[in-house]
Amino acid sequence: LLQNCVALNSSFSAVESDKCSVGAGTVMEHCRLSGSFSIGSNCLVSGIRGKWNCPLKIPNHFVCQIVKLQENWTDILGLPKGDKHESYVCIYHNIDDAIKKHSTCYGVSFQHLFLKSDLNSSDLWDDEKQQLLWNAKINPIFQDGYLDWSIFSWIENMTTPNSSVDESSKASLDKWKTHQRIALAQLRSVADASFEFSYRVDCQPIFKRRNEELNTDIAMFDKNALTLTWKALDNTIIHSIKNGSIDICSQAFMLTSTLLTNLSEVINMDKSAEIVFNRRDFITDLKSATKELQVNDFQKILLYRDRLLSNKPSRSDLLECAEAFEEAACQLTKLCVSTGVSVITKEARPQAGTWVLAEAPARVDLSGGWSDTPPLSYEFGGKVACLAVSVNKKKPLSARCRLVSPGSGILLTTESRNIDTDELVQSDSVHLKTVKDISDYNNPHASCALLKCALLIYGLLPTIDYNKGIENDGSSLQPFVDTFCRLDNVGLEIVSTSKLPKGSGLGSSSILAGCVLACIGKCLGLGFGEDQEDNDSLTKAILLLEQLLTTGGGWQDQVGGLYGGLKLGGLY
Repeated sequence: LLQNCVALNSSFSAVESDKCSVGAGTVMEHCRLSGSFSIGSNCLVSGIRGKWNCPLKIPNHFVCQIVKLQENWTDILGLPKGDKHESYVCIYHNIDDAIKKHSTCYGVSFQHLFLKSDLNSSDLWDDEKQQLLWNAKINPIFQDGYLDWSIFSWIENMTTPNSSVDESSKASLDKWKTHQRIALAQLRSVADASFEFSYRVDCQPIFKRRNEELNTDIAMFDKNALTLTWKALDNTIIHSIKNGSIDICSQAFMLTSTLLTNLSEVINMDKSAEIVFNRRDFITDLKSATKELQVNDFQKILLYRDRLLSNKPSRSDLLECAEAFEEAACQLTKLCVSTGVSVITKEARPQAGTWVLAEAPARVDLSGGWSDTPPLSYEFGGKVACLAVSVNKKKPLSARCRLVSPGSGILLTTESRNIDTDELVQSDSVHLKTVKDISDYNNPHASCALLKCALLIYGLLPTIDYNKGIENDGSSLQPFVDTFCRLDNVGLEIVSTSKLPKGSGLGSSSILAGCVLACIGKCLGLGFGEDQEDNDSLTKAILLLEQLLTTGGGWQDQVGGLYGGLKLGGLY
């Protein structure tokens, strides 16, 4: 039904799907479509609702919008009062028509239109001097939401080159000519904007089904409903994988987990179905995957669920399966966050021994907190208003990095200092000499874990799959350090400094991560975008770092600190 088009806040009820179609490139908003309809390609359709007496058909490249009129619209326009009805206007013209010019109407010149249809200027305008599409009376009025779409059927026929005018088109044109119509210029003063706004708001509970809590009451007690639910979720997973929509795939996995958990509450079996599934290998494969996922990558877990359900599973079986789907959903969210970040090598960098310093302010969250956090932000968007602030007229977060030549390994230090006196309050250091020394990068409580993740983000261990565990790898880290720094027999020293108390709520960890990434990049001639000062790419890299650190999180902290002043950050 919908192929390569956009449907916003709209619902469709097609009894016979073969009689319903929407063309590529079309955008539809705030519509309720039912019955038979055919909408062409590259159209803009808005607010279609009500009842109609014949199949709705909109040609390619047309605008069609229905707007409710105020009750006293005839008084406002100085027209004779009719019977008391709810009145709607249907705006209908070609998408390329120039509204404020006398050039085209329905995609053809006025001269062609008049010649083909026997219309004349008096049918469209009251004022002979101002003959623009803007004030042409071409928009029909309908009563009580009942739309007679046959009134438009003449337009496609009479605006198509070399087409002959048939009797049905003539009848449609006659109906159009005798129908009450208004111009766009008149609509501004009589449109019921308040009603239209309320209509759109009232429709949200209907249209936002995708965003509501999954209702499993029926599915849990109706085998057919349960089968249809699995099919819908599986189709969502398959289509989202094919389209590269990892966030949607993740949401479908989480909904599957929710349904399995709810089903476990009504299962009375005690004996296990004994269906074997190597969950650890499956998740490990996901961790090693790239964005180019294939449907086959997920067949194992879907088959595991289906086999389990067909063998009278116990409550513990279902809960274990639910946990596997939930873990996969979380990993897919991580994968979604991790895309779009690539390291670029720069030539310019300071000499060995020179400290590179990156400083940043703290941030104050004004509104919208948590709407920035995946997967919530991927499904709903998300906007956060925040403010970059100094503390006691100082930037409280910083990191510095330098090459040490000759040197060995990587010396990492995190320190906390007093904001007023700069006195050292607390510090922690670790000297990385072997590969296994960095293996606890994903433990937020480990020494200098954030700094370790920053090094991995930049590619310190490009040939080692550290997702599979490197805690027993005692090989020397030095060859990797030399390759990473593009120099022989060098060491690296990184120090992060916070002058904020832990848990201050001022975005310290994320902004500090930005400082660490920035100073390493500047010191080693690395970056995440064409411009080393590219804060957009740095913001994405911090998201990836926090996924690697297993703390997760959104983008509001780094946006708040990396961009100066008051700002509204959003995900689109």
